[in-house]
Amino acid sequence: MQQTNLAKFQPVEVVTIDGRTVLNNSEEWRLCCEAVCVLRMYEADRAIHMHKVQQRRGDKGREYLQAELDRIEPAFVLGMENKHRRRSYLTAVEQGRGVTTRKNLERSIVRLWEERKRVSDE
Repeated sequence: MQQTNLAKFQPVEVVTIDGRTVLNNSEEWRLCCEAVCVLRMYEADRAIHMHKVQQRRGDKGREYLQAELDRIEPAFVLGMENKHRRRSYLTAVEQGRGVTTRKNLERSIVRLWEERKRVSDE
């Protein structure tokens, strides 16, 4: 007896953490989901994960994921539920990646917040 699958997958549009609309079966969505999972890791675990990515996918694969992390991290931090969580995250960034990285991230967060505020005021 032949069985058929009546529930067929249909890709749908989803919104990424940084506001892009993509299909839920696209590489952009997969990469964004992976990046969010990595951003949720403690700094030490993140370093281990990135090392494993480099071993499995090579330098290009690591750079590909790192570029996505750098791009969406401001939106990730801005999306945190309260100021205490954001401050804790930025402190961990400073301890793990240095003062310069923290300051650059803070500037990116402020720019994103200002842009969102400007758009909502229009």
